[in-house]
Amino acid sequence: MVRHGLSGANVARTVGGNTGLVEKGKEQAMELGKKLKDIDFAAVFSSDLLRARQTAELIIEGRNLEVSTHKELRERSFGSIDNKNDKEFIHLFQALKDVSDDEYWKWKIVDDMESAQEAFGRFFNALKKISKKYLGKEILIVSHGTVMRSLLVYLGYGSFKELPTNSLQNTGYIKLKSDGENFIIEDTWGVNKMKGLSL
Repeated sequence: MVRHGLSGANVARTVGGNTGLVEKGKEQAMELGKKLKDIDFAAVFSSDLLRARQTAELIIEGRNLEVSTHKELRERSFGSIDNKNDKEFIHLFQALKDVSDDEYWKWKIVDDMESAQEAFGRFFNALKKISKKYLGKEILIVSHGTVMRSLLVYLGYGSFKELPTNSLQNTGYIKLKSDGENFIIEDTWGVNKMKGLSL
């Protein structure tokens, strides 16, 4: 499972939206494609958002594979603050520095955004469906930082404080093993776990 490459929104520091990859993001995806070239993927999935789909396509460039896109693999929806610069509400994130993981799962900046729990719920359901269909096979999934961080927390890799925003770098990945219901983290790359730091 791979986080998309550097996007226009990442550069502009806006949340959500549907921007594509910038040149550096394309280079990151192609570089990861070289790293994963010997893996015989049975199928490739991505979020339907442009930055994720482009990343998946570049990783598998030159292979006889198609990318299957799914809305359920999308990033957390930010509702009415979607496409806004994070400087406009960064002060609201300060409220997170002392919250427990239980509180973080339910926390929202605005009422019409998805909580981490809501976003993770639909993401994890999609992940289980895909895994059940491809038991015993290797698949590639390209998604987004927030839902992937939530997966790491859910699987006990670390807390939200240990995995703050942007702790999963662009084209960072999580290697998982699954029986269709349960998931085990086998490896990570580009995940910066930070002990004792606040969000």
